[in-house]
Order: sequence, then structure tokens, then C-alpha cells
Amino acid sequence: MSRDERCGPMDLLMGTPLGASSEKGNPRIYVRGDTTGLGGGATGFRRDGALPTSAIDTGFRQGANELWSVPDDDTFVFIRYPDEGRVEAWPRDPSPIGCL
Repeated sequence: MSRDERCGPMDLLMGTPLGASSEKGNPRIYVRGDTTGLGGGATGFRRDGALPTSAIDTGFRQGANELWSVPDDDTFVFIRYPDEGRVEAWPRDPSPIGCL
């Protein structure tokens, strides 16, 4: 899932547990940015973050990029860009916004 560029930051929709269909309930939305200025609830995006020591590689990939998460903590997901040598921390948006 991704929003129209004019509606806010890029986002990632996933089911609970990770890998489950988001259509079966309890979806989680993570965003590549903060959404409070748009009426959402996501804060804390970090472009040059670090993987927490408790983070695990989920095995999900988009090209070379890797999705990491911390077990029992869904506050953030982490996108590792191995080709660039950096990690982004994407916050969960507990009150996602939509476009009208």
C-alpha cells in the first residue's frame, strides 16, 4: 500500500502477525515520515537510524532492501539498505490519515 504523494509520506501496510493478510483484521501501517502535521499519529521517523540489538531480520525483501522488526514491539519497523549502508526507522501510525 502506498498513499498518493500529495497525501503524506510513503507507507507500508502489513497484517498481524507479520506476513498475514492485512484484510483479515488488525492491520498495521508504518510510514516513512511523520504524519502529525496531516492529522495522523506517526512520529519519530529516522532516516539514519540504527538497528536495535533486539531487531530480527524478517526475511522480507524488496530488491536488496531488508525489513527488520523487534519482537513484541510494533512501534517501528526498520528498513535496512545494505547498498547504502544505512537503516531507516519507520514509525507505526496508530491513527492513519487518508486522502479526501
